[in-house]
Amino acid sequence: FLCLLLTISCLGCTGNKDSNLNDSQQINDNNQQGTSQKNEEFDKFLNELFIEEVTSDSITLHYTLKNPESYGIEPMDPTFGSLDLTEIDEEAAYLQETIDKIHTYEKSTLSEEQQLVYEILEEYLNLQKGSEGLEYYGTLFGNVSGVHNNLPITLAEYQIYKEKDIQ
Repeated sequence: FLCLLLTISCLGCTGNKDSNLNDSQQINDNNQQGTSQKNEEFDKFLNELFIEEVTSDSITLHYTLKNPESYGIEPMDPTFGSLDLTEIDEEAAYLQETIDKIHTYEKSTLSEEQQLVYEILEEYLNLQKGSEGLEYYGTLFGNVSGVHNNLPITLAEYQIYKEKDIQ
């Protein structure tokens, strides 16, 4: 009985080598396709995050992209952003959603470049999360970086590409 069992197990191990190779190759190809799809999903997430951030106000959008339409971004009403304190909770929830979303991606399945972006973004988001509750520590009218100093510079450096940029 033991000899029969050993014989069957040995035959199973030495079966058709081409078949085993093809099965192994097919598994590897499927893993690569899955990884490729995850990489594409991560890139899509990054593009969506970029668009969300760059459209936070029209000044940021204008400084960042010369032709936002090429990124599928519709023209927006000119704003300087918002200082509404009721948005603090919304920003905290958005930050947590972004952290949760980035953690849905398994870093080891990403490309080397994507892993670096993942690490940098994760660190940035965690630093932002750590500053929750400290919103009042920043001042709008600081000696060096207050609105009264930055606004004239921002407007002086504002590039005018089309007449619509100043309307």
